[in-house]
Amino acid sequence: MENTIIYLKNMVCNRCIRVVAEDLEKLELPIEAIELGKVEIKGVLSDDNLMAIEKALLSSGFELINDRQHQIFYKIQDMECQPIFIHRTHLILLFLLGLHYGTFCQNTLRGSVSDGSFGIPNARITLFNDGLTFFRETRADDDGDFILADIPDGNYSLGATALGKEYVEVQQGIAGDISGQDFTLENETHPGNWHTLMNSPEPLGGTDFGVLLPDGKIFYCHNSKDPFLFDPLENDTVFAPGDENIQGCVAPGLLLDGRLILVGGADQEIYGPGTRLVKTFNPSDGSWEELPQMLDYRWYPSMAQLPGGELLVIGGGGLDNPIRVKTSEIYDPYNQTVEQVGDIEVGNEVSPIVLLYSGEVLMTHRPPQLFNPPLKSGGYR
Repeated sequence: MENTIIYLKNMVCNRCIRVVAEDLEKLELPIEAIELGKVEIKGVLSDDNLMAIEKALLSSGFELINDRQHQIFYKIQDMECQPIFIHRTHLILLFLLGLHYGTFCQNTLRGSVSDGSFGIPNARITLFNDGLTFFRETRADDDGDFILADIPDGNYSLGATALGKEYVEVQQGIAGDISGQDFTLENETHPGNWHTLMNSPEPLGGTDFGVLLPDGKIFYCHNSKDPFLFDPLENDTVFAPGDENIQGCVAPGLLLDGRLILVGGADQEIYGPGTRLVKTFNPSDGSWEELPQMLDYRWYPSMAQLPGGELLVIGGGGLDNPIRVKTSEIYDPYNQTVEQVGDIEVGNEVSPIVLLYSGEVLMTHRPPQLFNPPLKSGGYR
C-alpha cells in the first residue's frame, strides 16, 4: 500500500513528536513512522484529510510545508557543505521556512581505534558538545574503524574507550568532513576497588533499593516503612520518616521536582499479589503522599522516565502473581493522569530499561523491545 509523507515546520524536540502524534491519532490517521519534521501516514490521504491535518497541527503550533517548499527543502539539503554566497532575500526565505542554512552543513567524522598494533573491535566512541545538546555514540567495526555522520559544525569532545582499556578524550572542532581521527588505547591502569564504609542500620536484602537525591544523600528502603538516608560526605546515616502504609517490591524513581516516587509493588510484608499503588516521598519536608492508582496491578514493574517527566510503567506480577502481565501504561505524576499504551511481547518484571537519546525506551529482557512514546499503543517494536 502506498503511504503519504508530510513535512512539518517547527518540530524541534521529542515533545513536538509526541504532540504531533497525538493530534494525528485524534484524527484516526494510522502513523507508520514519525521523526522531527517528517511524518509517514499509512495510505493515500484525501484533500479533506490534509485540510483536517493542517487545521489540527496549526492549533498546536506546527505548519505543513507545501510542494514548492519541498523542492526548496531538498535543493538546500542536497547542497554540498562548503562556503557559498547567499543573497539576503534568499536567507530570509530560508528562515521563514524554518530551514536555516547551517542546519544542512552536516559533516562526517572517520577514524580508527587500536592498541598500537591491531584494531579494537566494538570500541565505544562518543561525540558531544559542552551543553550535551548534541550527543552521538557509535561502535568500531571488526577492524577498529568507526564513522560518525550528520554532525553539525561546532566544537566537540571526542572520546574512545574499550573493555580493559583507558578512556581517551580529545577536543575536536568540526567544520567539514574529517578523516584519520585515530586513537591508540593503553591498557587500563585504574580498575578501581571496593571499600566497606559502614554497616547499615537496617537489614538490606536483594530487593531493597537506593535512590540518589538532589542534595547528594541516598535514600534506602524496601517497603517505605523503615527508610534511612546515607550521607556520603559525612559517612553516616540520617533519619528519614517512614510511611505507615507498607509498599514494597516497587519500581522507584526520582521525579524532576526532587520527589521520590514508588510505583506498584505489594502492600504486605511478605510476597503477595501486585498492587496499583503509587506514592511519593518529599525529602524537603519528609512527607509521604498517595497519588491516584495505576490501571493495572504490578509487582516489581519495569519503569522509565520519559523526557517530559511522565513514567512508562511496564509488566510486573499482576493480581494473580506470579503471573506476569504484558500491559504497560504512561503515568503522569504531575497532572495525576494515566493512559494505557501497548502490550509487550512477554510478561516480565524488573527488566533493564533505559531512555535513549532518540527519545525511545529500550527494554532488554525477553525479548529486547523499543517503545516510541508518541506512538503509544502502536509504539512497541
